[in-house]
Amino acid sequence: MTVISAKLSTTGVTGTAERGGKREYQATYVVVSDSKTDHALTIQEHFRNQINLPHPDKATVYAVGGEYDLTALCKKLSCKRVEASVGTWVVTADFGDVQNTEKGEDEDGNPTDDPIEFALEITHRFTKTRRPVLEADYIEGFIGDADATIRARGNPHAVVNSAFIPYDPPLERDHSNTIVTITGNFDGLFDGEAARRYMHAVNDRRWRIAHGDYFFAADAYQSKIQNITPDRMRTNGLSYWRVTFEIETDIFGWRQTILDRGTNRRQCAGDADGRGGIIANRDPGQAHSATIVDDIGYAVTEPVLLDGNGQPIDVCRQDPVWVTWAIYPELNYRDIPLLGEVIV
Repeated sequence: MTVISAKLSTTGVTGTAERGGKREYQATYVVVSDSKTDHALTIQEHFRNQINLPHPDKATVYAVGGEYDLTALCKKLSCKRVEASVGTWVVTADFGDVQNTEKGEDEDGNPTDDPIEFALEITHRFTKTRRPVLEADYIEGFIGDADATIRARGNPHAVVNSAFIPYDPPLERDHSNTIVTITGNFDGLFDGEAARRYMHAVNDRRWRIAHGDYFFAADAYQSKIQNITPDRMRTNGLSYWRVTFEIETDIFGWRQTILDRGTNRRQCAGDADGRGGIIANRDPGQAHSATIVDDIGYAVTEPVLLDGNGQPIDVCRQDPVWVTWAIYPELNYRDIPLLGEVIV
């Protein structure tokens, strides 16, 4: 995992000046690494170790593109991978007046100039998405046995056609997820490799955060960490990590449900043989599945519903079987460094 190049963007240098002489600058770099598994800490460390690149820990003065300002030091270094790229990053270095003391408030609302004591910053928003509809309340439309059977089973019912086959693709409906971002300042080590492991992790138990007049909670399997963003900062002479956790919550959870269906049936000892009998045993090397055939012996050309145990179902007597899979790592959020310090 190596940084191949780090070049100043020709359009990425900006500056502002305020009354009283305060000046701020921002320089943007395009960085290319040789691995898609590199994370922000790799890029941060490269900037720390290169004498010609800015980093808050080095108290680098603003000297970019032939210009310099000895009163402005690097205060923040932000790294963001370019979406859909293998190893291209955009790195932004912020420079500010070294004489200016930044004031903040701690969790009790008391003023402080120690950035480690600054209160958490929390944002809460919603994002619109679409979800498949697996079950719904049947109202009307079917006739005869189809109508009578579904009404007898009651609502909610699997969304099927009059042959009791789920629609493919399924119906969809609007749905809103909640996105909470938690940003805090932390001293000490930021473990980039650990952060990579926690990306996209789903909570395996209920978690909540109560901060001032803000409260949020999510039950097990409802939340997923969408991003962990570390920014190296220097404020009031102190270097630290400013880390943002972006957590998206879906009340239906992040486990995935899929319809059990296929064109083959299982053929293991004890299974139905498809001809009205039972398979007594299977010799080593024999196939453990067989193509499902229709009533006149032809192989089916489309997937048929299975019963959750490898065999076709009787759609007139059995509901479709949906199988649930956990496709993301499921962890206790309280065990995640930094995040576990601010949630319960």
